[in-house]
Amino acid sequence: MKSIAEVSYFLAFRNAFASYLQLDNSKLPALEQAEQTKIFNDTNCLNKTRADFAATITTTLNSQSVAGSQEAVATIEEAKAYDIIYIAGKNYTGTQLQQRIEYAEKHLTTRGAILFDYANPSSKDKDGASGSGSVGDAWQIVARLRCKPGAFICVLSDVAHGCAVYRPNQPSLLLATQHIKQYDEFDYLIANRALLLNLMTMEQFLLLIRFF
Repeated sequence: MKSIAEVSYFLAFRNAFASYLQLDNSKLPALEQAEQTKIFNDTNCLNKTRADFAATITTTLNSQSVAGSQEAVATIEEAKAYDIIYIAGKNYTGTQLQQRIEYAEKHLTTRGAILFDYANPSSKDKDGASGSGSVGDAWQIVARLRCKPGAFICVLSDVAHGCAVYRPNQPSLLLATQHIKQYDEFDYLIANRALLLNLMTMEQFLLLIRFF
């Protein structure tokens, strides 16, 4: 199984990316926080920054109350943009993950990429399809972004737990708008996984990014 750090490396290498931001989730158990640290340490990028998302949002909103930890690893410079932004953590509801993606989009360079994990749940994860189980709703966010014109997203089936790669400003010729009324149905995901998630292997992705 390949790692998210490897995805970041190849994106940086192919696109001459030099900056990486990791939005951590300090509410996770210690073991999963250690995994976040390992991903950050293993990522080979010239300039790396990590921050706890909840604390960063609190700072941005002038210390208004926001649920979550207030312990920031680093404070994000509001004017700075990053080439790669990884949203760490799992078991996000659609709303929680969408909030992080929208924040990441504001801090992303024009050609940049946003990564997040747990986007390819198996049939045994059905109980977690509403954010209450072990994986959360990342797959639903992928399905919605697949219907967004002017953007590219895919899920790498052999990276971590299903790593999503989202490039908001990279037009895709493979939209899935015909599925928009059904993408929230978990059974529909199981039956149409490859198309709905734009599922591919790391090897296929490396061939694809040569062209953009």
